[in-house]
Amino acid sequence: MVGSLVEKKKSSWFAGGVVFLLLTAFVVGSVQDPLSFFHPSIMKVSSRSVSLEEFRGLFFQKYGMVRMLKESGYQVSDEIQFVLNEILKDLVVDAEVRQMGLEVSDQFAKEALADNPAFQGSNGQFDEKKFREHLVRKGVGFKAFMDMTKRTISEKRLKDAILAQVVVPDTMKELLIKGWFQKRIAYYKPFYFEREKVVPLDTGKRDLILKPLFEKAQLQSPEKRTVLVLEVPQSGKGLSSEDWLVKAEDELARHKTLEAAAKALSLVCLRKELIQEDIKEFSQGFLKKVFACKQTDSPELIQDDTGKTFFVMVEKIVPKSPMTYAQALPLLEKTYLEQQKKERALISATNYQKNKVSSLARRLNEGKPVDGFVSLEPFSMEELSSKEPEAFKEAAMRLQKGGHTIVQDSKGCYLIYLAQVEDPAPEALASEKIEKYAIQELQGRFWQDYVKDLLKKHSHTIDQVALDKFLKELRRG
Repeated sequence: MVGSLVEKKKSSWFAGGVVFLLLTAFVVGSVQDPLSFFHPSIMKVSSRSVSLEEFRGLFFQKYGMVRMLKESGYQVSDEIQFVLNEILKDLVVDAEVRQMGLEVSDQFAKEALADNPAFQGSNGQFDEKKFREHLVRKGVGFKAFMDMTKRTISEKRLKDAILAQVVVPDTMKELLIKGWFQKRIAYYKPFYFEREKVVPLDTGKRDLILKPLFEKAQLQSPEKRTVLVLEVPQSGKGLSSEDWLVKAEDELARHKTLEAAAKALSLVCLRKELIQEDIKEFSQGFLKKVFACKQTDSPELIQDDTGKTFFVMVEKIVPKSPMTYAQALPLLEKTYLEQQKKERALISATNYQKNKVSSLARRLNEGKPVDGFVSLEPFSMEELSSKEPEAFKEAAMRLQKGGHTIVQDSKGCYLIYLAQVEDPAPEALASEKIEKYAIQELQGRFWQDYVKDLLKKHSHTIDQVALDKFLKELRRG
């Protein structure tokens, strides 16, 4: 069941370490008791049963990892299977931790939190207020955070024991040092999607093409919420943000309603119609927390990812609903035409690569201008200029001199050509840094192989009927 679902778009020597850090950074969620009497089990790993409730929490936590991987330039071929795989990996690691007796106590976790500089005041002592503010920002309760901390520490114990034996062979070190200092000169030719001309769908053929897409897509209108929003000032009238928060809580307790409390504070309470994709006025972090709120008569305190604090009350929820074909038609037609442009741009780039690059290679290698090609600023792994797109440089790092490849982003396809590779003398100071990253790379690969062995060691089963039902409900929204 566990397969390799991440296709690397980065092949430089440190890319594996990036994925490793992303994968291990998401060891989150509470560890439940092995026996669950009140919730049906959907998965069993070793002797531990995973309830549907716990599985649901783990599943949605892993969706955050998928988004981060995509933002980091990786493609996930099957999101659902990828999430299931990551849940299973976490569970077999947890089973190994339990079997080896590496779990930590509540007291040990509390001491670790107290020693964390993020939760200490100016006097170097544990600051409970800072800790509570952190929990509010993360939207997580104390018990869940403690469980996460215990699990993270326990897994670190296991990793430290397993990875202590990893060393870098001298031959690999020499190759990495050489690659680090190579100076590369490359060019790219863009094939922008927006410049591709496509013929709008003929009315007679439109339904024949779009209706099958509509039936397959199962499009839904987004959930809408009517909310009351009161932003707590961060300063003003000689008051700090903490003072304003206390005054707002006092007025809410006195007046009961958010609008009345806002009037008493001489603040404005806004009534907003929100959809989760609309980030024109509020941050994505704010919307995520608002759409996690329940419809109640009591306002909830929310802090967004910019540090602003709000009291929010959800007045009305209009849930997602299936779109009719007529409602979906503009979106379907737009999506279809955009896809046609992307396909045409890729065809144009591929044809150019096959038929024209070889005849232009000499001019490019000599640094002479070629129509349509843009030069990248010379770069190396040691000095990566922020002026150029990372995807272009990473593609050029994989090429040999005279090599070429095609990369894509949200705007177009790009033909990358590597014209020159220079090998200056390496610096001894940076060699230590390279060795450090090399160790991280090898440790990442070693850990992934170790987890694969754990998947074989610890028995695991899943209730396919329960899983299918869960996924069906998920798709319905």
